[in-house]
Amino acid sequence: MAASGMTLTGDKALLRKFKKLGSSVQRRVVRRPLTAALTPVAKAAKREAPKETKALSKSIGKKVRVYKWGVFGAVGPRTDERFTVIDSDGRRRVPSRYAHLVARGTRTRAPNRFMTRAFSGTKSIALRIQSEGIRKNVLKEAAKR
Repeated sequence: MAASGMTLTGDKALLRKFKKLGSSVQRRVVRRPLTAALTPVAKAAKREAPKETKALSKSIGKKVRVYKWGVFGAVGPRTDERFTVIDSDGRRRVPSRYAHLVARGTRTRAPNRFMTRAFSGTKSIALRIQSEGIRKNVLKEAAKR
């Protein structure tokens, strides 16, 4: 299993067992630990997000999808209509449409790299959660065979 953002390392016996598993089993083994690993990142992003209207911090969530090529996980603002806020002047604020402007900045506004701070602050925790979960699931799947 070689995902673009993660490489599974560990003892050689575990890696051999993981490669013996089929691709559908590999995806099943990775999905739950990835979901658990994204939780602290999402919570940190909510904490780090600017609190101007609190709409951006409320909209941040995690999403994990399983595809034929592997498992994909992301943390960011959700696009649901329920996170839209109406300002006092009657304008709609949709966090998923302006989060990139907050994070990267504009000509007149300095960047607030809240997602970068959230990821770098929780990276080691997320990797530990994911690797422990994958190890547990690989051993469980290997025992079935």
